Amino acid sequence: MNNKQARKLVSTLVDLPPNIATPSYFRDYLDKLAHRHKDTVNVLNIDIEHPLIRAVDKSEFAPSVIVVTNNPHSSDIDIALVGKGVTFDTGGYDLKSSKMWEMKSDKAGAMAVIGTLEYILKNNIKVNVVAVLPFVQNLIGPDATLPGSVIKSLSGKKVEIRDTDAEGRLILADSLTTALTFEPREVITIATLTGACAFALGDEFIGVFQNKEEANINSFNEIDIGKDRLLRVSALPGKTLIDKQKGNLLNYVGKELSGSYAAAFLQRFVPDDIPYTHFDIAGPAFIAGKATGAGIDVLINHVLHHSKDRE
Repeated sequence: MNNKQARKLVSTLVDLPPNIATPSYFRDYLDKLAHRHKDTVNVLNIDIEHPLIRAVDKSEFAPSVIVVTNNPHSSDIDIALVGKGVTFDTGGYDLKSSKMWEMKSDKAGAMAVIGTLEYILKNNIKVNVVAVLPFVQNLIGPDATLPGSVIKSLSGKKVEIRDTDAEGRLILADSLTTALTFEPREVITIATLTGACAFALGDEFIGVFQNKEEANINSFNEIDIGKDRLLRVSALPGKTLIDKQKGNLLNYVGKELSGSYAAAFLQRFVPDDIPYTHFDIAGPAFIAGKATGAGIDVLINHVLHHSKDRE
């Protein structure tokens, strides 16, 4: 598999309609992946309670947290990849107002992680990865979370849900806590997370947020990586707003700083001593009604960088 084929796989998965590409569809997909690579892949359907994920999707069968390791015989994890898998997003009670059909694309982060796993396995890349993939639907119904609800996260932090359409950071936060139990050297999240980032950067650039001011991850130093184009964004405004909060973490404080704030929110769930990078692909992941496969090139480039470190 080459980068072009991986990008095609990702875009095909993102373009699947929401009545087909449900959370259960991806449970089956990853089970089949494990069957094809049964000596090298372990798939766990995590059944522990993830409070923030359940706040987004309380349905009996839909939500999933799936953990995939490509080297189950090793506890030495190079990278944890966490991808947002909202298979359809209405916004919940903070209902979206237009082009809702496009919200099948809100799983693009998780699809980029799946594409990276496929690339690693088919090319026998020597890198140890744990992928944590939360799959939910953000719908309206009798059990939908009410704005203003306060939920205690898996990490123990209390979060006040000011906006139910800011659901991606909720499912990623609990998934980060699960990813950290594998003690990875580095953590990456990738998501179609904020309209603010898409508005600020357009449909050409991926927003990159990091918890270290120094460029601690060498393979992200290049601006152009394959077809992905990266633009570093300071998370300081969002961090300042987070630092000023007393008591509950707020999942949303307004659209103007939403991209920066969302990144700072997620960083609160990763220890400062672990290198953490967040990619916001909201702009380039879905253009003119079609998925692009954005994010796969930068992830592939990075796992190849780690593979060279292992040689």
